[in-house]
Amino acid sequence: MTHPTIQPTLTDLSEHYTPQARAEAEAELFDLLRIASVSADPAHMADMRRAAEYLQAKLSALGFMARVDDTPGHPLVYAEHLKAPGKPTVLIYGHYDVQPEAPIDKWQTPPFEPTVRDGRVYARGATDDKGQAYAHIRAIELLLSQDELPLNVKFLLEGEEEVGSPNLEGYIRQHQAALGADAVIIATEWDEYRNQDWNAALSGMRQRLVIDTRNIMTERPDGAVLEQIGKRQPVQAEAQVPEVQFADGVVAPIDSAKPFLGSAGTIL
Repeated sequence: MTHPTIQPTLTDLSEHYTPQARAEAEAELFDLLRIASVSADPAHMADMRRAAEYLQAKLSALGFMARVDDTPGHPLVYAEHLKAPGKPTVLIYGHYDVQPEAPIDKWQTPPFEPTVRDGRVYARGATDDKGQAYAHIRAIELLLSQDELPLNVKFLLEGEEEVGSPNLEGYIRQHQAALGADAVIIATEWDEYRNQDWNAALSGMRQRLVIDTRNIMTERPDGAVLEQIGKRQPVQAEAQVPEVQFADGVVAPIDSAKPFLGSAGTIL
């Protein structure tokens, strides 16, 4: 199967990101953050569906074909904007569920009432993962406000990432054709750690990596691993993994992205 090549481009739309647009984006994000979509707590079942329907409504308003798909657990949101025939398709993955708010006494402000302090938004899900997922939606909205999208875009927003994604694999297998894409963007908290002095590991999307150090464990079922595992300590050795291989039709990272990936095949 031949896949079209995606050529990275950078479009400066900052002049269109007006104070009014920023205020609207903040208001919408805050509405989403106020929904207590705690996937691990059965008491929040209604909130889970409310969050999914909120995202579905937003994407529908942008011209996407968007729906809420039920699973044996919490629902997923699938949306597609396929109006660029012959152009590449990008699938954006994120999740709208959040961790429980406990321990409450550690919060300076209510976890589901967004608060801005020193330019930062404090709320459960502000950085994992409602903030990131919603930033991608707003970016698409900004692009659409200037012109039609130059490629096809799909969204898959799940509601069970924080409980191990027990129904994601089954959903993907059932909807393989609909989810087909030339590239996948994982809307996650990667930038939270990229410039920090943490021990970290980045693995390929087809791998599974579990790290246990000083009783702190990181495990990402989707295989994209980049988690804080404690402050950096002297390393006794390097662990080698097989050299990175790319499937047929998958384009290797562009040179400008390589500094963020580190040495291919090495866990530091």
